[in-house]
Parts: sequence; C-alpha cells; structure tokens
Amino acid sequence: MCKKVLIAALAVLAAVAVVKWTWVGSHARLAAKQAREWVKSQVKIETDIQRLRNDVERLDQDDRIALDLVARQRLDVKSAEDKLNKDRTDLTRLNKRITELRAALKGPEAEVQQVSYNGASYTRAAAEEQVNTDFERYKPLKGSVSAQEKGLVALRKTLSQNEQKLFSGKQRRQELLTQLQELENEMLELRQDQSASAAVLDDSGYGKVKRDIEVLKQRLAVEKEKLKIKGTLGGGPIEQAEADRTRKEAREKELEQEFGQGRAPVLNK
Repeated sequence: MCKKVLIAALAVLAAVAVVKWTWVGSHARLAAKQAREWVKSQVKIETDIQRLRNDVERLDQDDRIALDLVARQRLDVKSAEDKLNKDRTDLTRLNKRITELRAALKGPEAEVQQVSYNGASYTRAAAEEQVNTDFERYKPLKGSVSAQEKGLVALRKTLSQNEQKLFSGKQRRQELLTQLQELENEMLELRQDQSASAAVLDDSGYGKVKRDIEVLKQRLAVEKEKLKIKGTLGGGPIEQAEADRTRKEAREKELEQEFGQGRAPVLNK
C-alpha cells in the first residue's frame, strides 16, 4: 500500500515538474496569462471604478475596527497612568517616612526610648519596626514603579502610532475617493467623445445616401438622353437638321436668359 502511495506521489511530482519546466508548461502558463488578461480586458472601466469604491468602503470598515482598538488602548493608558501615579505617591510617602524616622532615630536623643514623628511620640521599637516594614514595602514598589514607567512609555508609543494611522486613514481614503472621482470624470468625457464620434459616423451615412441619389439622377439623365438620341436616328437629314436647329435654339435661349443678348463689338476705324 505504501509503495503504491509513493509511486503515485512520484508521478504527481513528475507531472508538476513537466508542467513547470518544459515547453508544454511554458505554453500552458502563457495561455493562462492570456486568459486572465482577456477576462480583465472584458471588464468595463465603470465596473472597475465601482469595485475600487467598494474596496475603499472596506478600508473604512477596517478603520472602524482600528477605532475600537485605539479607544481601548487609550483606556489602558489612562488606567496605567492612574496606577503609576498612585504607586508614585505611595513610594514618595514611604520614602519620606523612612527618611524622617531614620533621622529621628539617629538624632541627638538617640538613646531616648521615645521618638517624635509628625507631631506624635512613638517608642523607639515602634519607630524601628515601622522603618523595617516601610522598607520592605518600598523596595518592590520602587521596582514596580520603574517597570510601570517603561511599560507606560511603550503603551503611549503604540497608542500614538495607532492614532496616527487611524487619523490619517480618513485623509487617505478621501484621497483615494478623489482619484476615483477624477477617473470617473475622465470616463464620462470619454463616453461623451465616443457618443459624438458615433454621431459623426451616422452623419456620414446621410452623406452616402445623398451621393447615391446623385448617381441615380445622373443615370436617369443618361437614359433620357439615350432616348432622345434614339428618336433622331433614322429620321432622315431634314428631320435631323430640324432637331439640331431645335437644340441650338434651346441652347441660345438658355444663353440669352443667363447672359442677355450679346452684341458684336464695335471696331475702331
């Protein structure tokens, strides 16, 4: 069973290698590329513009998700700031009490069993115990404050980057929409020019019909003239002479109507 599976796998790999590296594979890839380009060329420009508008709208939805993230990060930063401020206050309070109690314990009356602190009197043992307790709280709190400060810097940096990305998103989307609008305007102008061009072609059709009518008129005139010629053939010399005279008189009449009666020029003696 394993042997059959291995043979089948090797056959598949061999087929893939043939398609990928041989003459057949080269032509197959070329055909696939041409098919993709043909399909792409069949898509109307208006459709592609609408598709890109939809992509911009999807970017707007992505920015809404980023808006939720930024809002949460702002709250996280605010919470971190509040905690850090509280811990800093506690650290300052501990530092102050430890410093003052130690100063009182080491004062001129160091051997006295009573220690004065903050307007009250405490036993020396109580003061020393308070110093030790405060110091045990002070050490980890100081480390925590240092870590919180570094963490807050990182939080603020991330928040600033996301805010900048979010606020620039609207401007970037508007720029994309403006470019798409410009493309759409150019597309409308192109369609108008194409319509005007089609109208010009239609006008040329009218011109063709007019030329065909003139050709028919010429053919009709030729047929009429041929009929006149046939009517004069075989009519005898007198009949032909009368027909010629009639034509000449008609031609002379046309000339007189167009140019008036002509007079012979007077020669100077």
